[in-house]
Amino acid sequence: GYRFGLILSFPFLQKGATGQQLQLKAKAERLLWDQQYRMQQVALDIDNANSAILRAEERMQAASQALIYARSLVKGERTRFQVGATNLLFVNLRERNQVDAEVIYIQAQADYHQAQAFYQWAIGSWTQPVA
Repeated sequence: GYRFGLILSFPFLQKGATGQQLQLKAKAERLLWDQQYRMQQVALDIDNANSAILRAEERMQAASQALIYARSLVKGERTRFQVGATNLLFVNLRERNQVDAEVIYIQAQADYHQAQAFYQWAIGSWTQPVA
């Protein structure tokens, strides 16, 4: 008799290697995207910190000016009270406004220092060891 046969060859090992190669390529691509995302986050944090510092400086200047005006009004109201042109109620109101202005100024200073700390964190200076 005659015999007929057919030999089929499938490169299973090569397909497995190709699959691993595709997995590694996808993982490398994901790591690259993750790195770019992290770099964008750092840049965004630095920009936000700079913006916070600028806003805090502006608030401190405005609060400082308001405090100067409030102190001036208290001084003027006390002078008016001494000459009898006003009463104690208005002196107390001016003094309360001065206290409010001082609280706002202190809060503006705290915001400024908080923004400075955020900037130091954003640029990574907190990661350096303390000497």
